[in-house]
Amino acid sequence: MTSITYWNRLIPQPLDTSLERGLAAEVRDPAWMLARQLQFGEFLGADGGSPAFVDIGTRTAVFNRANTPLEPIAEREAVSPDVTVRVELGQLLNSLIDQMASPATLATTAKAALLAKYPLPASTDPAVVNLLAACTGTVPDGVAVYADVARNQFPEFDATTNTALKPVFAAFSEWVVDVLGDIGTASPANWSAASLGYSISFTATLPDGRSATLSAQPDRSNDLEWYSFEVAQAAAGASAAPLVTQSVIPTHVRFRGMPNDRFWDFESNKIEFGNVVADVSDAGRLLFLDFMLIHGVGWFIAPLDVPVGSLCQVDSITVQDVFGGITSIPRADATLGPAGARSTLFSTTDQTTANQERELREIAERAGWEVVRVYRDHGISGAKGRDKRPAFDALAAE
Repeated sequence: MTSITYWNRLIPQPLDTSLERGLAAEVRDPAWMLARQLQFGEFLGADGGSPAFVDIGTRTAVFNRANTPLEPIAEREAVSPDVTVRVELGQLLNSLIDQMASPATLATTAKAALLAKYPLPASTDPAVVNLLAACTGTVPDGVAVYADVARNQFPEFDATTNTALKPVFAAFSEWVVDVLGDIGTASPANWSAASLGYSISFTATLPDGRSATLSAQPDRSNDLEWYSFEVAQAAAGASAAPLVTQSVIPTHVRFRGMPNDRFWDFESNKIEFGNVVADVSDAGRLLFLDFMLIHGVGWFIAPLDVPVGSLCQVDSITVQDVFGGITSIPRADATLGPAGARSTLFSTTDQTTANQERELREIAERAGWEVVRVYRDHGISGAKGRDKRPAFDALAAE
């Protein structure tokens, strides 16, 4: 019996040649979308007007070290006066004499006089024996010459040679200061052997007119950022700088991995916050995660242009939203209370179990929680071991 095999193929036939309608993702039930927004709490916002512009009142004072990079000052180390440095400076001195002293016979006489007065030191170090053998008798000890010139104890020869060498010594000293800096074996002035780090402090005039001492330590990259400095002490001084108000347009905070502000969006998987490890005492990291994952979409950045080489103090911030509402943001230190009554989340000197309990009760009240029992470990750091925290152990046991 003969058989016939055949196949059917379903071929779609679009009703329209345009993809516009499909890509529009039209919503057939807007009420469902509104209900989902209600379920996700998107209608619970209060005072939700977006900021339209921000007025920032600042006082600015010129920094007396504006044209000087601070990293070289804080981390400067003296150049060790080894044989290579002595030879290099000796060759530089000979080169300057050839360029600046004339006639040639005078230059030759001056180099011979310096060579006789400042010979290279002998050494038995195998690493420099060959160098000394090649340079001894041809170049003077440049480090020894610079040491005398820096103390204004210029070598004395005949009058003609002294006159010819005077501008040479000036150019030689200027080159050493610009290129090498200090030469010696002393410890760096700003180095702390106890903390194994650098530090720097200097006086400056603050924008409010006070004379203050600023202190800072470079970060792990040996950079000194503006937030590295602290006011160690301040005293009354001149009048404050004038108040200048700038109007700027704020923009949304944006960072990699931040959550989207709509529930139907999918966040990027490039940042995995689940891998962030925080210790029980790492409140700063936990607060930072809370900010990023919950409150990040509600934060704005107000750009402020500050003149280079100046100290700037923000005195006032006034925000006007798109509904015309005006909100004044006071300075964080405008209403500081006495010690023990202010927020001490990151303080190591004003922390007590009383103010910690007060802050935790305020958090519980805002969240609508009921405090059933309080556990206290008096005078014990939260970073201590479990064996030294009996109240914490009692809490964990329940």
